[in-house]
Amino acid sequence: MCRMRRALLAVLLLTPLTVAAQSPTAVEEPTADYRATMRAMAAILLKGAAKPNPTADEAATLRKQFSDIENFWASRNADDAINFAKAGAEAAAALEAAAIANDSPKVSATRDEVTRACLGCHRTHVRRSGDASLAIAFSTPPVPAIGTDAPPERGAVRPGRGVTIPGLLQQVKPQYTADAMRMKAQGEVFLECVVLPDGSVGSVKVSRSLDPVFGLDEEAIKAARQWRFSPGMRDGQPVPVAVVIEMTFTLR
Repeated sequence: MCRMRRALLAVLLLTPLTVAAQSPTAVEEPTADYRATMRAMAAILLKGAAKPNPTADEAATLRKQFSDIENFWASRNADDAINFAKAGAEAAAALEAAAIANDSPKVSATRDEVTRACLGCHRTHVRRSGDASLAIAFSTPPVPAIGTDAPPERGAVRPGRGVTIPGLLQQVKPQYTADAMRMKAQGEVFLECVVLPDGSVGSVKVSRSLDPVFGLDEEAIKAARQWRFSPGMRDGQPVPVAVVIEMTFTLR
C-alpha cells in the first residue's frame, strides 16, 4: 500500500470573502432509493485494502446505479449532476472491463475516475439541513458573502470599527476520516466561528462545505472548537467576535 503524507493547513481569514450569488433552487430530502444507491456505491468504492478490486458483477452494478442516478437528476433538470452521473457511468464501464481483464492498474485508475465523479456531485448537490440530516439541492445555492450577514451568535460583533481581531494562540489540526482518505477528498472547509471573551470558540457553523458525506466537515468543526485565541477587544474590553477559519485538507 502506498504511503500518503497528510498535510493540513488551517488559517484565520482576516478579510471578507466575496462570492457571486446564484439563483436558489429547491432542496429536498433524498429518496430512500437514492440513499440506498449512495450507500451501495460507497461500499464498492471504499473496500480498500481488504478487497482492493471489485468483481466484474460489482462494477456492472455500479454502472447501472449511475444510470438510476442520472434519471433522478434528469427529473429535476440538473444538467451538471446529469453530467456527473454520465461520467461516473463511463468510468464504471471501464472499471467493469478492467475487472474482467483482471488489470489491477487499470482498476485502480478507473476507480479513481468513479470517485471523482461521486465527489464532484456530492460537493455540488449534497447539503446539510437544519437538523444535520442530508438534503439534495437541485443546483448550487447562493453562498453569502462572509462578513456581510449577521454574526452566527447573538451579541457577537465583527472585526473593524473599533473591534480588534482575535489573536491565534493554539491551533488544532483536523483529522482525515478513513472513508474521506479512501475517497481522496481534498479541499477547503470555511467555518464561521465566534471567539468568546475568554478566548475559547463558541458557536461554529459551516459557511462553505467540502465534504458533508465522509466526515471532513465534522472533523473541521471538531478541530475549530479546540482552538484558543487572545480575545478581540472593543474599548479595552474583551468581546465575542465572529471570525472565519479555513481548514484545508490535502493528501500527498
